[in-house]
Amino acid sequence: MTQGVTSEEVKENAQKVAELVKHRGYRLLTRLHVDLWGAKRRV
Repeated sequence: MTQGVTSEEVKENAQKVAELVKHRGYRLLTRLHVDLWGAKRRV
């Protein structure tokens, strides 16, 4: 799972690690709660 508080930040970080994740056979997960609610807490 990539780090980030905004959808844009999560996407940028995912793009940076995607090839490494693929090469090592890991799974890359998104942060759906960030896409839905952003940095909002307790939702």
